Amino acid sequence: MIGPAVNMASRLEALTKQLGRPVLLSRDFAELVQPKFELERVGQHAVRGFSDPIELFAYHG
Repeated sequence: MIGPAVNMASRLEALTKQLGRPVLLSRDFAELVQPKFELERVGQHAVRGFSDPIELFAYHG
């Protein structure tokens, strides 16, 4: 698989270790699922391959 969404998923998975969160979601995805799940905003972070910082949210399950 290739494409921006796959790249974003790979980068977020790598950031889980750095931020100490088991699951990270981009703002766009968080907006889709937030009514069903309680999410924690973890701030904006630089994501390799993307020019602007991405607002991230954590899900703890």
